[in-house]
Amino acid sequence: MAPKKRLETADGFEMQFGTNVLGHFALTMRLMPALSGRAEPGAKAAGSNGGVDRAQAGTAELRRSAIGKSYSPMGAYRQSKLADLMFSFELARRLKDAGRRRGA
Repeated sequence: MAPKKRLETADGFEMQFGTNVLGHFALTMRLMPALSGRAEPGAKAAGSNGGVDRAQAGTAELRRSAIGKSYSPMGAYRQSKLADLMFSFELARRLKDAGRRRGA
């Protein structure tokens, strides 16, 4: 959590974003057939903390173009947790809508 220096995934994303968001996204998408085929959609839990309220919904820290610009370890961490929460809310909405369409 919050490495002092910017680290990147093999694909060039900021490491905390890669771990906290892209990793969860990849796993969830692989599990979607099992999740969406249930009468009661499964749950995806995302952890957060009190610091997420100071995060901004921007992507400058997360993109490759941010290399060389100032890096804030806690700022990047907060952004990754905010993105994880946004993903969780959208996933819950989509699973709920899919259940309505199936008549569940």
